[in-house]
Amino acid sequence: MTLLEKGPKYNLHSKSKYCIRNLALEAETAITKLPPTDREVYRKLTAERISTLIKENNPQHTHNTHAETKIFKSIKTKLKD
Repeated sequence: MTLLEKGPKYNLHSKSKYCIRNLALEAETAITKLPPTDREVYRKLTAERISTLIKENNPQHTHNTHAETKIFKSIKTKLKD
């Protein structure tokens, strides 16, 4: 009931397990298109930002989101039946 009370516009906030890794790969792809003289500077800046993201990654929300995802799938299955 708690999940349903949040309303139809509520977002489950599910993150991909690999979102930071994908971000790093996308940044590296973009960096390789820069002039060779600028690449190392941007690699260092990107590495600093990604390490900050890793440190700030809060796994406490994952449990709550996982429970809500299970409830959502259960409701969806019951509606199909």
